[in-house]
Amino acid sequence: MTQEIGPLIHTVGHSTRTSGEFLSLLVESSINVIADVRSSPYSSRLSQFNREVLAETLRKKGIRYVFMGDQLGGRAASSGLTNSDGRVSYAKMSETTSFREGISRLIDGAARMRIALLCSERDPLNCHRGLLVARSLATEGIDIKHILDNDMTETQTQYERRLLDTVNLPPELTRTDEEILADAYAKQAARVAYKEPARRDEDNPT
Repeated sequence: MTQEIGPLIHTVGHSTRTSGEFLSLLVESSINVIADVRSSPYSSRLSQFNREVLAETLRKKGIRYVFMGDQLGGRAASSGLTNSDGRVSYAKMSETTSFREGISRLIDGAARMRIALLCSERDPLNCHRGLLVARSLATEGIDIKHILDNDMTETQTQYERRLLDTVNLPPELTRTDEEILADAYAKQAARVAYKEPARRDEDNPT
């Protein structure tokens, strides 16, 4: 078994799992705090993961629930954080004071607690928890471990290798590995980042 060195933060997506299946993942990784980074922690179809219900379920298992979607959620709080197509800009979001404060809270907590970031998507490649939050934490020296399934995890380095394979960028001799990776992050974000719904023009309804 590889010994973990330095602060570590996990990530996990609840997806369509049952409460029992979800809890087993947390117990397996010895998680004692869930940091919920969903902007809107509610689902009519998966009510077991609604904020209040989940918090009570976790409490009964001795796991603390902390809502952080207001600081680290994947939906923009203002139009200034979206691109011209209405899709959220992770680059802009990562520079906001609120986001940076949320990252600082996680870094401080990681020194004392076993934290897992929670979002809804099963695969962190399709989620801002991997493309935005975990990426930012990794640049601050935090080790990341993505919980994929029972006995299945991946580090941020493994995640980035998979990201490069998924985006499938052509090799370029004129760019560094860091530049190519940054482009891969940007391209995947352009695919999966939340897109603000078009606003209906009340004077000219369609």
